[in-house]
Amino acid sequence: MAYDKKYREAAIRYKEAGHTLKEVQEVFKIHASTYYQCKKLKEETGNVKAKKGLTKKSKKIELIKLKEYIENNNDAYSPDFNLIEILWANIKKVLKSRLKFFNSFDEAFLSCF
Repeated sequence: MAYDKKYREAAIRYKEAGHTLKEVQEVFKIHASTYYQCKKLKEETGNVKAKKGLTKKSKKIELIKLKEYIENNNDAYSPDFNLIEILWANIKKVLKSRLKFFNSFDEAFLSCF
């Protein structure tokens, strides 16, 4: 998570006011490396504003693009895309949870259907 510009400036001012790094970490709940990155950024640019691309943005995959990718790159041996593998993984998951309630594997397996 990227910290707000004012929050970064406050942490630097707090340290410059004579507080120890440990006190800065406790008060602002930041790691030492975060403080040093902010301080270095201020020394290099005169500003503590995060550089573009420094923060991570989550990427949401569009369903249509995902379907197109799977159709174009379908690998029959890939367990991620092979429907039989996905089905079998789900059956095994259910079987593991039901085996303790049945006397045999056959009974547990037939209870899945």
